[in-house]
Amino acid sequence: MKRRRFLAKASATALSPLAFPAVVRCAAPNSKLQVASIGVARMGGNTMRSVSTHGKVQIVALCDVDERHLAQGAREFPKARRFRDWRDLLANHADQFDAITIGTPDHMHAPMAVLALRARKHVYLQKPMAPTVHECRVIAREAAKAGVVTQLGNQGRSSIESRLMIELLRTKAIGPIKEVILWENKPLNWWPANTNLRKRSDPIPTGLDWDAWLGVRDARPYHDSTYHPQFWRAWRDFGVGELGDMGCHHFDSTVDGLNLAPPSASARPPRASPAKASGRSSAGWSSNSADKPPTT
Repeated sequence: MKRRRFLAKASATALSPLAFPAVVRCAAPNSKLQVASIGVARMGGNTMRSVSTHGKVQIVALCDVDERHLAQGAREFPKARRFRDWRDLLANHADQFDAITIGTPDHMHAPMAVLALRARKHVYLQKPMAPTVHECRVIAREAAKAGVVTQLGNQGRSSIESRLMIELLRTKAIGPIKEVILWENKPLNWWPANTNLRKRSDPIPTGLDWDAWLGVRDARPYHDSTYHPQFWRAWRDFGVGELGDMGCHHFDSTVDGLNLAPPSASARPPRASPAKASGRSSAGWSSNSADKPPTT
């Protein structure tokens, strides 16, 4: 299918616990919340398993572009139906589940989340919400219209450490804040072993639907140790680098505790590559809140 037709067709067809305990309370007594999972390996698999630990949740559908991941998920949830195409899951089987978890590369978050919300499904979406501000705003608007329960998978958000930090900031326990410095020293385990984007494709692994993995992005050759399954975050077409990996966690408590508005100015080094995110870099923002001078 042509890339330019991908979203158009998906939108047309879709229209013809973590946070899930709140959803479960809405279910009929003695019933189980039926949950489908798109992306069932790595972080997506962790989300699926976490949700499944709730006594009133049943994983009923697994969806992944990689047969190896589906096989792994099926060993844990043998009664769940298996799907290779998320569009098929939402367009033709949406009446068989109540909620959905999405744990895929960042570039597919928006199309999957939007169509799930239009199908009136409760959504647990892994962070970052999407690669662009526009996509994030579209998802937020669709969630408001759908009137369902949603949560962004920003692990640590509800931890006692995070809540205490936010309370300290809100009560001005440490005085006025003029500058916040955040850093991360986690090894970049998502940095690709190969960064040579040759025109000739490597053999596509058996069971991987490479075209479906690319989704809304332009076609390109498959290369080993470059994109799938864990190196996509380094490429601007598929992820947003360290800001989308650990930045989401660090910014979250600061923005909440200081009641920061969207940034009014930014300063960051020039891109090292138009295709790749920087492995290690620094960036700065200035922002205002309702009752404070600009914070950087």
